[in-house]
Amino acid sequence: MTTEKYICENCGNHEFVTKPNQFDLFSVEDGKLVFQETMLVEDDKKIELFCFECDKKLEFDEEDLEF
Repeated sequence: MTTEKYICENCGNHEFVTKPNQFDLFSVEDGKLVFQETMLVEDDKKIELFCFECDKKLEFDEEDLEF
């Protein structure tokens, strides 16, 4: 259920994403980009959420997170 509490102030969207916590590593071999591995970023920081549409950072209460 969408509540009015968490709506992007910038564009009105109600879907939010976290910062990526992984990245893919590529290297150049024979003039081509070759996938090497997916690396995870270990991060002890609190969760940050950003608007899915415009990337504005959302201010929220951690108590409102559900997994």
